[in-house]
Amino acid sequence: MANKKTFNDEQERFIMQHYRGRTLQEMCALLEEKYHQVFSPRQIERFKYSHKLYSFKNKFEPSRDRYSQITDSH
Repeated sequence: MANKKTFNDEQERFIMQHYRGRTLQEMCALLEEKYHQVFSPRQIERFKYSHKLYSFKNKFEPSRDRYSQITDSH
């Protein structure tokens, strides 16, 4: 038995185009406004996880070490 998709193809494209820099709640609001359908933050979270989408990438980037900061200032 095949799994039923939570989002149709158009909704998936919409999420992929608009997820960056937005919280799960903001995405829920955008989807509800555009498609007049209510989704839970958990549904969007699962979709993003399964498609390896991260809203705030610079949160995971390594910070520069102190030595680099000192040598750049001279």
